[in-house]
Amino acid sequence: MTERQRRILERLLRRATIAWGALYLPPLVVAGLFGQFTAPLRWVLQQPAWVPLLIALHTAAVVGGWSAVLVDRWQRLKRGLMEQRMAETLEELHAMPPQEFEVFVAEVFRKQGFRVWDVRFQADHGVDLQLITPDGIPAVAQIKRYADSVGEPAVRDLYGTMINAGARRAYLINTGGFSRPAQEWVRDKPIHLIDGRTLLTMAANAGDREPRPGEANI
Repeated sequence: MTERQRRILERLLRRATIAWGALYLPPLVVAGLFGQFTAPLRWVLQQPAWVPLLIALHTAAVVGGWSAVLVDRWQRLKRGLMEQRMAETLEELHAMPPQEFEVFVAEVFRKQGFRVWDVRFQADHGVDLQLITPDGIPAVAQIKRYADSVGEPAVRDLYGTMINAGARRAYLINTGGFSRPAQEWVRDKPIHLIDGRTLLTMAANAGDREPRPGEANI
């Protein structure tokens, strides 16, 4: 439900609720004053069938409509809390020491089912991780922890690095995201851009498994 749809629905519900109160509450109040609580119900049941049906539909529309509004408000509140928590966790990622952040990224890939080798301290020419994807594709990953977005030159460099490494897929991770030119440039290439929010989602949805022989135990 969009914000505009919610406002329109609430406006209609307020009118329907006022009409419901104006039509049905006075007879109930008067009957209550005279101790005849069931008199309005008996009167309704004596009317043609469409009268109680109309009242029931009116009541159901008011109750159901306000229920939908309350559910939508609760979902918006939860999304707001999740966004706040996401922002706090992104701050935690930015606060990590570089080596700790790289280990965290490697662990996320491992739990996603990748085979992972840490090659940060080798002559890797810009490669931080060597990977084998769950479907057996050789890949490389480059890890950055910038507050700002990474631009097109970085993804061009990674594309050359991927080819030189003999890989068929590349992953560029940056907590600060990526510029629009960078996203446009990789659109038809086997390069996956992973920003901080995507990384956190991957971490939250990751399973767990033991490292395979020869993998970095990270």
